[in-house]
Amino acid sequence: MKDYREANKERLAVSQSEYQKRPDVAARFRLKRKGIDPTELSQIVLEAQTCQICNGPPDGRWETLHVDHCHETGGFRGMICHSCNSGLARFKDNPDIMRAAAAYIEQYRKQLPNECL
Repeated sequence: MKDYREANKERLAVSQSEYQKRPDVAARFRLKRKGIDPTELSQIVLEAQTCQICNGPPDGRWETLHVDHCHETGGFRGMICHSCNSGLARFKDNPDIMRAAAAYIEQYRKQLPNECL
């Protein structure tokens, strides 16, 4: 199998990326990779069309929603876009830091409202 994959690297890369772009497949693939049984989740979550944080569409490399999970417990939290997933990671999933960032932005908007539009 290793020899076959090496000989067909380009063809397999294209077919796998096309397969993973399908929203249903991508969601299940990401759930399985994180050790979450997709059959335990409701079909509504798997068919989510928008991010549960910003209500935006799927974005990022695969243009699919990401499976968000708690890094402490591994428990499933929801389906979110790449941008929100990256944001949570950068804020280390810490609500205190996120609230401080929101307060910072709100304070700046009050001081210079025209420059923040």
